[in-house]
Amino acid sequence: MALSPSGAQREVLVSPGESADRNADTRQQAEYEFDTAQEEALADLARYIGGSGLSSWGIAAVCGAVSIVSFRGESSGLGFLAAVFAVYFVLAAFWVTRASNSLRAIVATRGRDQTHLLHAVNRLARYYRLKLWLLLAFLAIVLLTVVTPAAG
Repeated sequence: MALSPSGAQREVLVSPGESADRNADTRQQAEYEFDTAQEEALADLARYIGGSGLSSWGIAAVCGAVSIVSFRGESSGLGFLAAVFAVYFVLAAFWVTRASNSLRAIVATRGRDQTHLLHAVNRLARYYRLKLWLLLAFLAIVLLTVVTPAAG
């Protein structure tokens, strides 16, 4: 049994495939369990993040199609840019979809809330790290575009 924030005891379940010995260890080292209100907030967040992931998959598909069409035509510059955006949105979709799944698992399972939350945070950190590097690259390109003509 694990204590919830309200002090009530909750049963700690073991994931399929874990042995009974592992179950004894889990009971001794039970993870924090979110209460119902917290789980509802996390489920709501999971829905929004999941929608963002679904949208990112769609944008990745459109960018991929634009890239293919552009490379077949005369617009290789547009094709390259669309391919870069397609790769970005595929990575973004993958990581935010997995983060959403981890948040949903907090609500759907018992006894592993901290683990699921840390998985979600890790996946969101990957997404935001990628986004930061792309923003910095964009800023560098803009600065080079502005400075190069002024110097020449």
